Amino acid sequence: MSILSSLYNGASGMLAQSAGITVIGDNIANINTIGFKASRGTFSDVLGLTVTNGGGQPTQIGLGVRFAGAEQVFTQGSFANTGQVTDMAIDGEGFFVVRGQHRGQSGQFYTRAGTFHLDQNNVLVNRENMQVMGFPPGVGAASTTAMGPLQLGAQTMPPRATDKVELSAALDSRAATPPAFNVLDAAATSSASSSLPVYDSLGAAHNMQIYFRNTGVNGTWEWYGAMDGAELQGGLAGTPQVVARGTMVFTNTGALAQQTTAQNTIQFKAAAPNQVVNFDFGDAIAQGGTGQKGSTAVAQSTSIKRSAQDGYAAGEFTQMTIGGNGVVTAAFSNGQRQDLGQIAVAGFSAEQGLRREGGTLWSSAPESGEAVIGAAGSSGHGQIISGALELSNVDLADQFVQMIAYQRGFQANSKTIQTSDDNYVTLVQLRR
Repeated sequence: MSILSSLYNGASGMLAQSAGITVIGDNIANINTIGFKASRGTFSDVLGLTVTNGGGQPTQIGLGVRFAGAEQVFTQGSFANTGQVTDMAIDGEGFFVVRGQHRGQSGQFYTRAGTFHLDQNNVLVNRENMQVMGFPPGVGAASTTAMGPLQLGAQTMPPRATDKVELSAALDSRAATPPAFNVLDAAATSSASSSLPVYDSLGAAHNMQIYFRNTGVNGTWEWYGAMDGAELQGGLAGTPQVVARGTMVFTNTGALAQQTTAQNTIQFKAAAPNQVVNFDFGDAIAQGGTGQKGSTAVAQSTSIKRSAQDGYAAGEFTQMTIGGNGVVTAAFSNGQRQDLGQIAVAGFSAEQGLRREGGTLWSSAPESGEAVIGAAGSSGHGQIISGALELSNVDLADQFVQMIAYQRGFQANSKTIQTSDDNYVTLVQLRR
């Protein structure tokens, strides 16, 4: 075994410890980098040769150490609240999916840094203007082929004309039977009433008064929908008109047996003609229901249990929210909400095999396996936290301890070189 070999042993140790310090330096430099994942240095010994001792037994002698590489540590970082709705963090496993150019290379990348914003086209992008991938509204992760950039710039919501009215009334079966209904004297010719707004095709709201009349015949009630003539094509202000009518029949236990509609087409002024509004007063027995979940007619004071319709006026965008499952929802000034899409999350069978690309981006590699893309909160994917960012997972105290260990290792290996050099000098001086 040559004396020079021990010199190289010490040199390999110094090089390996120096590489370890480089990893530590990179971690410390990124202590405040959003979404950064620390690395740790790994070492392996170098087997040099096998020699035979005096007894004929083989002995293996190593020739130092080599730096085996830097292994990424994908532990969860802590969260910092920002209040910015487009800032996102993943609580658990998974990565955001982004597409675009990075360092001159176009492709699909993965990141834990959720510092996103809307660009001039209202597309969600990261700091490098790479587009954040997601699924169209209503599609979700059921079809990864539908994945694409998220267009989140819905600034207005068009109006919706009322198509359906749902009204559940608890009618008093003891009510007296009034004269035949007369819309011009509705109060005196009806047993009960309620009102609700109905929207035309332009989003204008019109007040509709609903009147109920107990006919006194076999549990049959009539219902009428009336509006002021000023809101109707060809109508006169102050003169109400019937725009819808029908009947409800109740059993001798007060359950809704059947409901019928005889008129439900409305001619609004200046709006689309022939607007059909469907009326639903409950789960009639004739339609396969129980007759108990909607309107009833029993011996109790009349009350309106539920009143709803599906129309609304035009609305302006007011705010955006992002749920834990990554669904992006817009809220509008008309009280409506609309799903705009769903953030995609990618998982890998071996995260440590991902290729680090810089800019807190990773790309897939054979060692990582293919990306498994889905919705947040499902199939092993973490949930999304909106208005927060994931901080670096670097533990500064641990890094300092590792740095001291590498430094001491570097110093110790330098002593090996120094001792070997002293021995070499002694050997050379034997000639004197």
